[in-house]
Amino acid sequence: MKVEDKKKVAGAMIIGGLALLFFCCLRRKRPPPEPEPDITLEPQAGRLGNSVDGRVAQVLWNQTWNQIHDGPGNQVDTDQKSYRIAIGASTYGDTWDAIHRIIQTFPTTNSPPGIIAANLRLYCRLVNIEGPNTPSIAIFESYPTTYNDLQLSDYGKIGSVPLSEPILLSSISYPGFLTIPLNDYGLTKIKSGQVTELALREATYDAANKPPIWTEHQDLEALFYSADHQNPNYHPKLNLFYS
Repeated sequence: MKVEDKKKVAGAMIIGGLALLFFCCLRRKRPPPEPEPDITLEPQAGRLGNSVDGRVAQVLWNQTWNQIHDGPGNQVDTDQKSYRIAIGASTYGDTWDAIHRIIQTFPTTNSPPGIIAANLRLYCRLVNIEGPNTPSIAIFESYPTTYNDLQLSDYGKIGSVPLSEPILLSSISYPGFLTIPLNDYGLTKIKSGQVTELALREATYDAANKPPIWTEHQDLEALFYSADHQNPNYHPKLNLFYS
């Protein structure tokens, strides 16, 4: 074989080997497909249906942490296309101007018992982390006054024991879907034959009742699409697994 032919063969082998290596890397990086749920549920858009999702908040300038965390809610929404969990710092040192929480109820009235796994699938539109804090998000139980509407008083009707492992906001890819598995305790809060009442709140500071490091006018927030969004693919979904 001529020298030129040997060079061509060697070059082809190198290119083929690189192509194979690239293909193998792509296969390794491809995430495994998510299992198909046995039942998928979502809140009903608006209010006074079979379920609801919405935002409850206290938004008021220059409040102490205890005032903003434990005071009465003064804002509520049930018909917006997106809702946020958030903490906002105010003007003066160690004062705060907002905490936002999300309540979501799901019509599990026809869902049988025997659930072995469940997750909440959300579409995250935005994450904003200002300052040195490390906020996270988790699922919690909620106790709204009614299962299909929200009131200002529901701001204080959210549990503090997480029903999922907290997820750092900095680890969330957006815009995109976020799947949060319920933990064993969370599975016990799915109410077969009733309406399951869940919530999303900031976990590191809000749920733990621990003020973040104060930095003037800086916010911690994550924005999620709701059941009122025009694209049903983006609606929050509770996925139930029985096998």
